[in-house]
Amino acid sequence: MTNNMLEKKKMNILIAINDGYFKPARVMLTSLCENNSFEKHQIYLLYSELSEKNIHLLRECLAQYESELIDIFVDKEKFEGLPTSHHFTIETYYRFLMQSMVPESLDRILWLDADMIVKGNMKEFYYQDFNGNNVVVCQSINSNTAPLLKKLCLKEDTVYFNAGIILFNLNQIRKCITPNVYFEYARDNADKITWLDQDVLNVIFADTKKVADYKIYNMQHFSDTNFDKEDLKRMENENCVLHYIGHIKPWHYKFTNKTLKYYRRYAKRYEGVIERWKFTCLHMLYVLKRKLSEVKQ
Repeated sequence: MTNNMLEKKKMNILIAINDGYFKPARVMLTSLCENNSFEKHQIYLLYSELSEKNIHLLRECLAQYESELIDIFVDKEKFEGLPTSHHFTIETYYRFLMQSMVPESLDRILWLDADMIVKGNMKEFYYQDFNGNNVVVCQSINSNTAPLLKKLCLKEDTVYFNAGIILFNLNQIRKCITPNVYFEYARDNADKITWLDQDVLNVIFADTKKVADYKIYNMQHFSDTNFDKEDLKRMENENCVLHYIGHIKPWHYKFTNKTLKYYRRYAKRYEGVIERWKFTCLHMLYVLKRKLSEVKQ
């Protein structure tokens, strides 16, 4: 190991996936490393159902960027009884255990959902001052959070955040929150929860969060989200993280948003000729079919 490698800092990243999300997670981590070469990264992977082969492939992917994968097995039984819905998997709850499963020497860790592309430099976001808060988050694009806030018994002016990217202040969280707090709330308030762990985290960190610009650090959008020219220009020049929310993801050929190009930029390098050709053909046929349908109407 060279002296330069030893001198580099380590950005601590937390993810939780199963075999179904292995491919998008690898794409996300590739985009992270490609656009954040200012230092080495340590990726903490929480998993229950991920094959040894896929763990090896993730480790191999990160090694080329001088980054390290620390895989941590999670007992799935600990999460029995927690509500599940929509297209979310049980792994989304695994971050409840983060403070007891990562080294105590870590003062902060950045959670990233697998359905993201990190297209910009995250140094400023990762090393920002918490200003006494437990987390740094980005507001949800949900335009009608009033019913959610009421259901969760939160104040009307509470900023409801999307949990796809969260910078956790581990030093402070360890002092005031135990993992049991998350579990107890989730189990005791299952009837109030709509968006699973996201709702739980919004309640727990309601008054101890710092809010960053979602258009830069968590640009949530659907396949059918319409962006004007100014949005696309800002996305190209200023945005750091694209978040592909909704059930139609960019690895599905039915995803039609203009942001597909950012995902494909990294996904293509892991595809064989046939797989790449198949996706391109299916996608083009689907887009053509939609256009013809619109013309007929």
